[in-house]
Amino acid sequence: MERLQLVITEKTAALGEGGRMARVSRRAARGILRDAQGRVALLHMAGNGCDKLPGGGIEDGESPAQAFCREVREETGFACDTPVLLGTVEEHKVRNAFLQRSFVFTAAARGEPGERALTRAEQAAGMELRWLELEEARALTMGSLENCAEYGLKFMLLRELAILNAEKARRAQEKQEDVRE
Repeated sequence: MERLQLVITEKTAALGEGGRMARVSRRAARGILRDAQGRVALLHMAGNGCDKLPGGGIEDGESPAQAFCREVREETGFACDTPVLLGTVEEHKVRNAFLQRSFVFTAAARGEPGERALTRAEQAAGMELRWLELEEARALTMGSLENCAEYGLKFMLLRELAILNAEKARRAQEKQEDVRE
C-alpha cells in the first residue's frame, strides 16, 4: 500500500502564501482507532464543535508507535493492538513559526476501556469520545472544514480528513486482497 505523505502549507490550506519550514517544532503520533464493528474513534471537542482523531506529542524516549498507543489510552481509555504505520503528515504553520510532523497509524481497540487521562486543556475543550462509521466521520470532518475559518483548526481538520481518507484507501485495498484470495 502506498504510504500517506501529506504536506499542508498555508497555501494548500487557503490561508496565505506561506511555504515550507525546515525545522520540526513538534513530533506527534496520531491516527485511526477502530472498534470491533470497524467504527472510528473521534474525540468531539464541545468547546469548538470540532472532532479530532486520537493522538498527540511524542515524549522523550518514545517511538512514534509507543506514543500513539499511549495517546490512545489517555484520550479514549482503550489499549490498542500493534499499530500499523499509514504514513506522515506535516503541518507548516508559517504564521505561528510551527512545523508539526505527525506519524499516522491505524490500530484496533483492545479489551474494555479503562479510565481516560485527559490533560487540563483536553478537559477544558470538553473532549468526548464518539464511535462513528468511517464515512460518517469523513462527512462530519468535511462539513466542519467547510465552515472553519480559524487558522489552527483548519490545519487540524485538513490533517484529520487526510488520515480518514488514508484509512478508507487501506480498507479498500484490504478488501481487494481478500477477494483475490
